[in-house]
Amino acid sequence: MLATVAFALLANPAQTPPVKIARIKTFDQFRIVSIAAGATDTVAFGLEDSSVKVFNAAKLMSVATLGGHPQPAYALAFNKKGTQLLTADVTARIYLWDVKSGKRIKEFSREKGHTKSIKAIAFSPNGVNFATVGDDDFLKIWSIKGSHPVATVPGNAANLYGVGFTPSGSVLTGTLTGEVRVYSTAGKLLAKMVAPNSNGINGLAANWSGNTVTASRDGRLTLWNIPGKARAGTFMGHSDWAMNAAISPNGQVGASSGSDGRVSVWMLKKSMKLATLENQSYVGSPITFTGSGKYFLTGNASGFLEVYTVTPSQGKK
Repeated sequence: MLATVAFALLANPAQTPPVKIARIKTFDQFRIVSIAAGATDTVAFGLEDSSVKVFNAAKLMSVATLGGHPQPAYALAFNKKGTQLLTADVTARIYLWDVKSGKRIKEFSREKGHTKSIKAIAFSPNGVNFATVGDDDFLKIWSIKGSHPVATVPGNAANLYGVGFTPSGSVLTGTLTGEVRVYSTAGKLLAKMVAPNSNGINGLAANWSGNTVTASRDGRLTLWNIPGKARAGTFMGHSDWAMNAAISPNGQVGASSGSDGRVSVWMLKKSMKLATLENQSYVGSPITFTGSGKYFLTGNASGFLEVYTVTPSQGKK
């Protein structure tokens, strides 16, 4: 199904949007539960049937199917080069894949891993480590070459949500206490930053340039200055919980999905709403910008994959 309408809701209707978001196709054969972006136009998404698809957003086609997870994979992450993909599922299994061949490289041991579903995963910038957050309220940091976690950090009832890395290799995670926490790869707490009145953080996204956004239960998307240990901006986009966050490769555009069935897209430094996408997933759509910055992907109210163009491209300059 093709659509040429740009879904734009501006803060000032008289303004011309500096970035346009336009849906180009909906795929009713892909009911997605998770999504992650590779280095260019490649993305991966987890499906309800427990498979993972590797997909080319520019060509609008699936290029590989990765099987083997016994339950849906709700956590996916590419390395910086886009050559490797991590997938993690409800049974706490973690697989590492070669993207080009579609072959599974290894499975990480569950002996010292998570005891419940893994809900977020992220590669470090150098590709040496990765981090996971699970429903067991633990942050675990792994070596890509090992089999067991190299560090385990308890949430201590803070309820950890979302995970990412800074450019220097520190680990980021959010909490239901409204904090963004920064840890070393050895699990040492380095910093805490608080989002007042957030009612808790549900999702976190960090790009390779160090830009970080969080989605909170007060309906806000928050931009963070991690080196400065401070908030850089907040954007109210939802009438209910904001569930997932995304940020463009150049850090100029951010997005959040909510339990109100909407996705809000913002020009961050201008505090300008670029678009409100309606009829999106009511459990919080999986969302991502592609590594090229040319496309934005969501899941609609039926869970079906939707692909949008981003004009001009928001890739890293």
